[in-house]
Amino acid sequence: MAREQIRPEQDASPDFVIVSPRKPRLPSDPPMVNSGAGRHDVPEPSTRPTAGWRRRAAWWRSGGTLAVAAMLGWLGAGSARAELQFDVFVGYGSGGGNDGLVREAGWFPVACEVFNDGPGFDAVFELSSRQVGGGQVRRWAIELPTNTRKRFSFPVFAGAGRYASWDARLLDRRGRVRAEHTDLRTQDLGWETYLLGGLPRSFGGMPAFPAVKHNRTDQQPSVARLTVEQFPDNPLALEGLDAVYLNSEKALELRANQAQALVTWIEGGGHLIVAPEQLQDLSSTPWLEELVPVRFTGIVTNRSDGVVQAWLQAGPPPTPAMELPGVAPGAVVLQGPQNFPGTTGPAAARARTPASRSTASPYAVLAADPAFENSALAFFAGQRRAGEVRLELGVIRW
Repeated sequence: MAREQIRPEQDASPDFVIVSPRKPRLPSDPPMVNSGAGRHDVPEPSTRPTAGWRRRAAWWRSGGTLAVAAMLGWLGAGSARAELQFDVFVGYGSGGGNDGLVREAGWFPVACEVFNDGPGFDAVFELSSRQVGGGQVRRWAIELPTNTRKRFSFPVFAGAGRYASWDARLLDRRGRVRAEHTDLRTQDLGWETYLLGGLPRSFGGMPAFPAVKHNRTDQQPSVARLTVEQFPDNPLALEGLDAVYLNSEKALELRANQAQALVTWIEGGGHLIVAPEQLQDLSSTPWLEELVPVRFTGIVTNRSDGVVQAWLQAGPPPTPAMELPGVAPGAVVLQGPQNFPGTTGPAAARARTPASRSTASPYAVLAADPAFENSALAFFAGQRRAGEVRLELGVIRW
């Protein structure tokens, strides 16, 4: 009777085994060795590679390596594409969220920063309004090589409506969306509200206004903190500001096109408030030294002695009223582009009378600070080259 070998096979019951007759040995079979169990014969291991191993080794040497490399490259491209940084700043003082300030019916800047850490491509920045009749779509073509950061800004006009929202997208040459920010909003301000842009040396150096006693937040005088990276390089983008507060140390960081835009805006009627930090700041900035109507000679110490307090309580000097035919006295005249000098066509001045507008100084009831009045303060001494003296304290004049 032939010897039987017990071989367990897979079945529904783990305790069930199938007993099959042993396969007859052939002369070409490898020699058998005793496994020590007494029931099984285990073939003696062979050191020669089998045909299956030889085929797999040939596959790795030929095309397997290339296939794995292509797969790793595809995964690497996907991870590099995820490293695309796309930030959009809408309005004055925007930090990337819905905190930018925009004046009603005025110009405002839109800044964008893109960092591409993946493969280079040609991109198109697209900005569109969600409002009905929001105007044309703004597009800006840029090149994004590998490992580059691009910053750019351009002016956008805000309509008379409120609660506007914007969509910003970054497209490639095939029109595919590589990154986007939807429903971008801003903080709307009234057309008659005072808006100051501040470029201080530090966060603590930001100017501030006293709060106006009314419930409308859109009519509170506001200050927008500007940064050198997002400062507009087009004078039209500064038209929404009443004045710009500039620290002389930050003036050194402005690029040539940004400084030229600021100078052009000032020559067109803008107001610049310069806070000198050091004397060499002005000498190192020729364009700012030419704008300042004072030549600073040094730093001295002096006390206010109530002069600054009296100047604040007096308020601004009265301005002569502008009389136009057919316009009621006290009305505020808004001029459109057709009224600018050098344009043709009939003048179309539109008048709007504010409901309540006070010309009194908001500091008329400001209490004096004894610590400020008796402290020795550091002042810049200088000689006036042009302009009008508004405040004089000994040899110190403003």
